[in-house]
Amino acid sequence: MSRTSNIDDLNLESVSGRLAYAIKTKGPSFVEKQTSLSRAQVSRLSNQQTSTTLENAADIAQATGFELKWIALGEGPMMVSDELWEHTNAFKKVTELDSAQKLDLSFGPEFLEKQNVTAEQCRVWEIDSHVSLTEIKRGYMVLIDTKQVKGSGVFVLENNNEKLIGELLINLDGSAKFITNSDKPDTDQSLSKEQLDKLSIIGRVIWHGGQS
Repeated sequence: MSRTSNIDDLNLESVSGRLAYAIKTKGPSFVEKQTSLSRAQVSRLSNQQTSTTLENAADIAQATGFELKWIALGEGPMMVSDELWEHTNAFKKVTELDSAQKLDLSFGPEFLEKQNVTAEQCRVWEIDSHVSLTEIKRGYMVLIDTKQVKGSGVFVLENNNEKLIGELLINLDGSAKFITNSDKPDTDQSLSKEQLDKLSIIGRVIWHGGQS
């Protein structure tokens, strides 16, 4: 995605800083799924706790859309052009849920197939509402499957023209609990079956990345 700000004030004068920047721009979970690197490797690289091989750097560059020359040497353009990146990687761009957000996120065909979704049915959103779940916080990016609007899971809702995100837990009687803060159960909202049926559910969250 196109960002001019420096994520977490990383030192882009170093290879480790540029690698961490590329990883955090897309999100460690995304990089792990789109490369041959393990979760532990990606985590250490994103926190500048280790170095890596040129082959791994190239893998990360291809997955994230960054120029390998920029990552390795800090020279030339930072990003591969969108048109070239789409062509060479067969990545599919996903439309922003909020058109005011310019996230420019693309996902590989293998990932989309694994999730049993198409890019067209999904939306990406940078969370700008209050939420504090175990793995999802305000400022994180999420991929939403708009065709999944029932059952338990993490969902994005719309209420009074505001977007909300939280975990829905459906009870056997059809009622539900809506959780927005895992550490404060007193803030959970109980919903009757009738209230649940009236919710405007945008879709289920099927992927999340770190803060942008």
